[in-house]
Amino acid sequence: MPAPPRTIGPLQQVKLALEAGTTAESVALTPQPIAYEFIFGLGAEGLVPFERALADRRVGEQISLRLDPRGLQAAFEHLPLPGILLPARAADLFLRVTVVAVEPADQREVIRQLARRSACGGDCGCGCGGH
Repeated sequence: MPAPPRTIGPLQQVKLALEAGTTAESVALTPQPIAYEFIFGLGAEGLVPFERALADRRVGEQISLRLDPRGLQAAFEHLPLPGILLPARAADLFLRVTVVAVEPADQREVIRQLARRSACGGDCGCGCGGH
């Protein structure tokens, strides 16, 4: 019997492909998908908005998100911001997110990420080391 597809949940290494545009129909900001990877559920205050949108998604699923470019830091909080260059006057950022892989996170990597966050020297207050 084949194993059920993995879903995104706590302490899973999540690999995504991100495409971005300034409208829901366009991905003009990313000529090709951007690889984005993180460990799900490591935030000190719980899931961040970006993680909440991804919770329980399966490999192969695709979702679309509409984000305020001025609120990207709030949407990602402790997660690294994806490297997307936005036009100066962009009112919205639309992300097409495809779940590429979900696997258990390496415990050493979990500890390394948590330790890095606890040694924050940034002034953002989230423990991320400054964005």
